[in-house]
Amino acid sequence: MDPLIKSQLLYQLSYTPIPCGLAPPARARNISEKASKASAMGEALKAVDFGYLEGFTGGDLGLMREIFKVFSKEAHGWAEELRAGPTDWRAIVHTMKGTGRSVGANRLGDLCERAEMDGPGLLPEIGVALDEVIVDVDAWLALNGG
Repeated sequence: MDPLIKSQLLYQLSYTPIPCGLAPPARARNISEKASKASAMGEALKAVDFGYLEGFTGGDLGLMREIFKVFSKEAHGWAEELRAGPTDWRAIVHTMKGTGRSVGANRLGDLCERAEMDGPGLLPEIGVALDEVIVDVDAWLALNGG
């Protein structure tokens, strides 16, 4: 998939609500089997609601794989910026809020929203939440041919 299309898809997902009545299942059917395998491997798979993106994409695992690849690359970059002490932390936090929620990383999104209002004191906690999301997404990609 073209990188520009991928980035536009992530952008669109971060601003497109799911229409009423079409909410994804709390636990997606093919994700639960993968999560069981991951759990057996010692992976938590708890920082991301994978069912959210599966419902949003209509269960298209190829599309999910592409979205998670783009997200993973971006998330690793955000983690590096947070560790280096970002000069424009608000822009990074705002981007993480929308993009994180677009893939089902709701705790990360909520922390970022709080930081936007309360200030940079939450950046260490955001860093931990981001690391948890990265672990989950990278484990999902490993289990799904990413």
